Amino acid sequence: MKKKRPYIMLSIVFLVVGLSFLINSQANITGAVIGVSTSPSAQGYFAGVILILSSFILFTLGVSETKEKKQDNSQTEK
Repeated sequence: MKKKRPYIMLSIVFLVVGLSFLINSQANITGAVIGVSTSPSAQGYFAGVILILSSFILFTLGVSETKEKKQDNSQTEK
């Protein structure tokens, strides 16, 4: 039976969503050349950064939880 890892899966989802927010918050170079002035989306940029940081935190929690489970399993087998 495969073990579920909710922290690692959730961190991957947050990373992908955060990267998409960061990519979409960049100014379009074609619009900059022809003179279309749009304000950069600061909300999208900050949301992307927050999602990426939370992704790293969730990933470290998932890895540490996996290590603890492996240590517990090795101690119970002895």
